[in-house]
Amino acid sequence: MHHQLIRTVIVCSFLLPISTFGTPTFQSAKPGCKPKCGNVTIPFPFGLGPVRCFLDEWFEIGCDQNATVPVLRKLNLQVLNISLPAYYTANSTAASETTYGLHDGTVKVNLPIVRHQCDGARPSPPNVSLRSSPYSFSQPGNFLATVGCNNLAVMAETASAFVGCASHCDGGGLGNFSNCSGVGCCRTSIPSGLREFDVTFKRISDHDTVAVGEECRLAFLADKQWLEFNESKDLRMLREMEYVPGVLEWGIPKEMTSAIGLGGSDSYGCENYGEPESERLPKLYRCYCRSGYVGNAYLADCQGKATLIINTSYIIESTCL
Repeated sequence: MHHQLIRTVIVCSFLLPISTFGTPTFQSAKPGCKPKCGNVTIPFPFGLGPVRCFLDEWFEIGCDQNATVPVLRKLNLQVLNISLPAYYTANSTAASETTYGLHDGTVKVNLPIVRHQCDGARPSPPNVSLRSSPYSFSQPGNFLATVGCNNLAVMAETASAFVGCASHCDGGGLGNFSNCSGVGCCRTSIPSGLREFDVTFKRISDHDTVAVGEECRLAFLADKQWLEFNESKDLRMLREMEYVPGVLEWGIPKEMTSAIGLGGSDSYGCENYGEPESERLPKLYRCYCRSGYVGNAYLADCQGKATLIINTSYIIESTCL
């Protein structure tokens, strides 16, 4: 039988008139703090403006270029998107068969492209270091990618494993397009808990010829979704780019959860990223709204949904405040 969906609000188990239709609303930023810079929402523990608006200096966001471009002040990285840890269930609107369960908080930022032997190109920006910060390069969110002929890029900070990517060119010249499977461009996974991106360029072989003007080689960390969506990469266009989108994971120190009044409740919880000796965000915690709730756990503002069957003709989906 076809059901009609009606939305309403329940407060303390009293049913309000049907005219009070609504969906969950919650604050992303602290009261009195700006919630956006340009088109990017800035949820607490991140914040703009006065020091009370963000957790500490690592979470301060500057709003540059006529208040349109958010930047992580401490790291000087442009912010493209910030997401809070979230719990997706099978019926979550954002969920797919690969996204069920608890997801880490991430910050999507512009990461610099490292260049080697590129005539006329601007010098490469300094290597990005996340040491001593509450961030790491997301292992599930990023690829290491390289572009160039007879090119092997090896990551410097990989004590547990060798991580590198090699690309070659047919006929010694870089083609226009590649799916980054080894011809002109290569991509590979990165280790968990990576805190610094520093690469060394080598040649695959001393015998492979490289056409004149094709000596330029690139390496960068890139958001997997961006790299896969733009699967057929214009390699020459990449040579002209300075930055590509990448993904950072983040957490907060355990003592901070108590300092901001997060003791846990039926609607939200906080847990660490792993054992203290783990390389992946050691001793850092993520706070999240529990399954069935939405909001910002860092403000202890998680609101739940309930569904009441009134009769066989109507379903009321309600928000519990």
